[in-house]
Amino acid sequence: MRRSSLIATVSALTCAASAFGQSGTLDQSSPQTLGSNSASYNADATFLIWQVQIRPALSGQLEGIRVTFNSANPGSTFNLRVRDGAAPSTSAPVFETILSAPGNNQFVTQFVDMTSANFNLTAGSPFVMEVQGNGQGCWIVGSYVNPNSGPPLYPEPLFLNGAEYVPGWRIGFDTFVLGGSSCDADFNGDTVLDFFDYLDFVAAFAANDPNSDYNGDTVIDLFDYLDFVADFAAGCD
Repeated sequence: MRRSSLIATVSALTCAASAFGQSGTLDQSSPQTLGSNSASYNADATFLIWQVQIRPALSGQLEGIRVTFNSANPGSTFNLRVRDGAAPSTSAPVFETILSAPGNNQFVTQFVDMTSANFNLTAGSPFVMEVQGNGQGCWIVGSYVNPNSGPPLYPEPLFLNGAEYVPGWRIGFDTFVLGGSSCDADFNGDTVLDFFDYLDFVAAFAANDPNSDYNGDTVIDLFDYLDFVADFAAGCD
């Protein structure tokens, strides 16, 4: 183990089987790995707020996120939130729930249905999965790769309390998208590129909606509009 603390530890894990329930397309995956690259992250302490930056490859509605976690204490809980924009994000949560662990150090993999949030993703524009504990002993699974050995198992950064965390550590997750399209100009994610995409983008752009940050530079400006129009004119393959 390269690093050991109450924040994150590397360990070998055994996960309990769980029904996933998702029907959308798997988009982003940060391995919830077993073996030498396994890591557990403190989802217990209320003062530790993890933010995982996720950059979707598909446009469409976020169906949900799958995570793996455990606790020694039956019924232990932690908070799982989704925020719009790049990490660290202070925007209001678009989705928030509390997950409960089975206890007895049993790992459970759970799909969290987020369709109620009606949160539409734009390919290339990041959003944040946030984890915060309730003081009840939960841990969430991810990975660790020594930076001297290679890159982390997910390319987007991990933040703790607003600062980028130590290189090599990544919390695990899988995201699923409904109506997923890899065509960036398919702004409404219905897999059809048409004038409705243009109208929806213009409306979002005029309202300064974060989803209209088309080039993902965290600034909504004329360059976003020009980039969208160029992609829209080029069409989808």
